[in-house]
Amino acid sequence: MEIIVGIILAFSALAAAAYVHRKISVFTDSSAKAFLSRIILIAVGTAFGVVSSLYVADIPQKLIAVLTGFGVAHVPAAIILLLKAKRGERQS
Repeated sequence: MEIIVGIILAFSALAAAAYVHRKISVFTDSSAKAFLSRIILIAVGTAFGVVSSLYVADIPQKLIAVLTGFGVAHVPAAIILLLKAKRGERQS
C-alpha cells in the first residue's frame, strides 16, 4: 500500500514539474532566462530527489523517492506560474 501511495505522489509531483517546464517559456522574455531557470530547477530537483532517496532502503522506494523529490522541488515554481497565468501577467 505504501508503494502505491508513493507512486501516486511521484506522478502528482512530476505533473507539476511537467507543467513548469512547459509553461516557463511563456513567462520569460528570453530563451536564455528560460534555459537557466530550467537548468536550476533540474539541478535542485535532482539534488532534492537524491537526498530524499538516502532515507529509504529498497531500490523501488529509492526510485520513487528520487522522482517525488524531483517533482516536489518544482511545486513552488508551478504555483507561481499558475498564479501568473491566472492573473494574466506578461513575460518578465
